[in-house]
Amino acid sequence: MTNLSNQDMDQLDVALSSCLRIMKQPIYWEKFTKLANTTIDRPSATILAILSKGPYQFHELVNRLGVEAPSVSRKVHQLEDQGLVLRKSTSDKRVHELYLSTQGRTLADKLCTARHRLLAEITSTWTARQQKELIESLEHFSHDLKLLFDLNHKK
Repeated sequence: MTNLSNQDMDQLDVALSSCLRIMKQPIYWEKFTKLANTTIDRPSATILAILSKGPYQFHELVNRLGVEAPSVSRKVHQLEDQGLVLRKSTSDKRVHELYLSTQGRTLADKLCTARHRLLAEITSTWTARQQKELIESLEHFSHDLKLLFDLNHKK
């Protein structure tokens, strides 16, 4: 159980909702893409970020994104047409792994650098301890959120 009062819970809810709302605003995305010197859309950037961690099979990517397969398929095809994502057959010829091309890796790296710069700017007036506490708290929150909704469960 929690030690937080209803007022504290309300403050937590408002703070989290506010962060999510701000990060979904077009102006946030405009600043981010300007820092990365690109015009990529959010879904494409998300896929590149995921694939930058290693190859994924299509169904793994769909599960990771939590989006309907046809939407992911369309976006992956667009990224392939742009030369950012490649497919490689696995030992099971019916299954392909998706991975970044050299051009895709370069763009994913630029996006990562831009994300780091934006986070550094946002927390520039914070102490190192405050930054570490935020990281630890968000990691803990994310872990517990995944557990509560069983988001680590492979379907």
